[in-house]
Amino acid sequence: MTDEEKGYRIALNALKSAMKPEEWIERRKKFELWQQGASSNLSDPYPAEMRPDDTFGWYIFVGELALDRQYALHPDEAARVLPILAGLGARWEFASRVDGIDDKLKELAGPRRVEPDSGFFEIAVALAYAAEGFDVTLIPEEPGIRKTPDIFVKRGEIQVFIECKRQQAPGEYGLIQQENWKRLWKPLEEKLVEIGNSVWLKIEFRVELSQIETDYLPEKLNFAIALVDREMVVLDNELVKVEAKPVPLRRVAAHLANNYVKVRGTFERSLLGEEWATPRMSMESVCIGKRKKPDALMPEWMARSFWDTISFGSGVSWKCAAERSIEMQARDLKVLFARAIEQLPMDSNGIVHVMSETLSGNDVERRRTKKIEDSIKAFRCDRPVLGLLYHRVQAESPVDGAFNFDESVTDFWAFPEIKKQFPHFAFVPKDTHGRDGGHWDHYE
Repeated sequence: MTDEEKGYRIALNALKSAMKPEEWIERRKKFELWQQGASSNLSDPYPAEMRPDDTFGWYIFVGELALDRQYALHPDEAARVLPILAGLGARWEFASRVDGIDDKLKELAGPRRVEPDSGFFEIAVALAYAAEGFDVTLIPEEPGIRKTPDIFVKRGEIQVFIECKRQQAPGEYGLIQQENWKRLWKPLEEKLVEIGNSVWLKIEFRVELSQIETDYLPEKLNFAIALVDREMVVLDNELVKVEAKPVPLRRVAAHLANNYVKVRGTFERSLLGEEWATPRMSMESVCIGKRKKPDALMPEWMARSFWDTISFGSGVSWKCAAERSIEMQARDLKVLFARAIEQLPMDSNGIVHVMSETLSGNDVERRRTKKIEDSIKAFRCDRPVLGLLYHRVQAESPVDGAFNFDESVTDFWAFPEIKKQFPHFAFVPKDTHGRDGGHWDHYE
């Protein structure tokens, strides 16, 4: 068993300790039945029915699949869940220093099972402090009575209250952007299939997606798609720039001769789009071919998620470079930090940890960093806050493993010399070496 797998096992045992064994058996059955459900054109190859409303249980289920049945994993879900389990498992040896952790897990497994992510972040922060030698207490909430911080830590003469906030992603504008992309992708997908020329497109929107007519792309690209035989620019105007290149179907066939490839997975898109389809890009793909045949080891619901052969394959990598789109998605955290500070005592030292996922692209994160830095300079606080730490995380489903994971921390301290007394990362291993800038500065 690899160190990574040991981490999953440790985290899974911890999470399952919050319920009776028979309860987990019952909750797991619901996921197994759901997983075997029929797919639809929109959900293919995964079940059309909504997943059971049990996110806490889903984390455990994905972790168990990673250990026992990796071929059944949804690549994007694995990339999102497994880093959290690995991070918790890496520091669980310090859980004995965290008072109240068992009660917190029972709360997440029970009343908060639908939305446990903020609780997982609190536990990760608590373990990070415990790993630095602090005695940690998770403070129970008192809704409707008084505002309380999440955590109290003590080491020698150092005593600090801590508040954790998890930013909900992608935000209202981001959700609108996603819906507009779906609106634009559907007719483009249909046109790609209709033309039948296997091409990969790289699209840069120069205006907000809401300003693009639904049929604009297929109408403008119609004949150009059919004629793509090399890397070329097929559309370039004030609204959008579209580049195209042929998909290397012979190379795809050579790979599939000895391997199965996950439908709509990262490897499929990497085979089709090559360097235009790296894991952190926003992408879509569409293929026609034969799926793997079910057998004794792989039932139909699992086999349908693998390609045996691909006769046609196309896809798109896209981003929106419109100024207003970047500005709207780069939400300032001033309000969130202010709400967190309100939870801290007036007369005791405090630290705030805020977390969000970086799902909107590098340009957005660079803009967000600038906004935060400007806000902090003008920030005024009515209580003794020692530090503000903003954890930005991103998981990806790579072509050669279960996940890649980055955690970048933008931090501000009242007294810079005290920074080394407190933990920096919440999820990546304690001894991880940092690098300058955020992960958005190191990837295209």
